[in-house]
Amino acid sequence: MNKNTEAKVVVTGYADKGTGNDVINDRIAGKRAAAVVWMLTKKYNIPSERITEESKGARVQPFAENAENRVTIMIAK
Repeated sequence: MNKNTEAKVVVTGYADKGTGNDVINDRIAGKRAAAVVWMLTKKYNIPSERITEESKGARVQPFAENAENRVTIMIAK
């Protein structure tokens, strides 16, 4: 992102639906996304205006395996 200064990124946190409840999973997924955003802004100096932070909790499961849904996915645009 430092090389392509026009690029923006969407950072989405997820949680697996096999553990916890909606409140816990929302909090965990939000913390996952926030940790990645923190690294992008603090360590890599990416301006926060170029980052959109989202949390899907366990409502959206991008993968079939529960353990794989404990993830943060970044999509650059």
